[in-house]
Amino acid sequence: MPEYSTRQATDEDFETLFQIHRGAMKPHVEQIWGWNDDVQKRRFRKRFGYGSTTQVVISENHEIGYLRSGEESGEIFIAQISIAPGYQGRGIGTALIRDVLSHRRPVELGVFKINVRARRLYERLGFTVVGETETHHRMRWEP
Repeated sequence: MPEYSTRQATDEDFETLFQIHRGAMKPHVEQIWGWNDDVQKRRFRKRFGYGSTTQVVISENHEIGYLRSGEESGEIFIAQISIAPGYQGRGIGTALIRDVLSHRRPVELGVFKINVRARRLYERLGFTVVGETETHHRMRWEP
């Protein structure tokens, strides 16, 4: 299992986590809607901590990602998971999701339809598509 730890994000983490967000998500957002750095930063700021918990992911003494999640009515919603491109493919995202699944409660998340790599990961972990929008698949895992 890859070595990593998590800690609660603080306001001081905003810029670092936005840079991770940009690196991980810009290719997808750009393809769907186009990327405007100012707009994306405002949106990220608005969602940063709103109605969810943001955990900073640390590996090799560096902030390398984040996990935003929340709970409602005994279910968990993964609002976003982002790992910096240089750390993707090392099993850290898989380990993070498995940690969430270990709570043995239903889990939902959304994934860009064009992000086939992420969707395959979620399917390998037992998620199934339960709905969709124009841009996203809604996926669910049941214990």
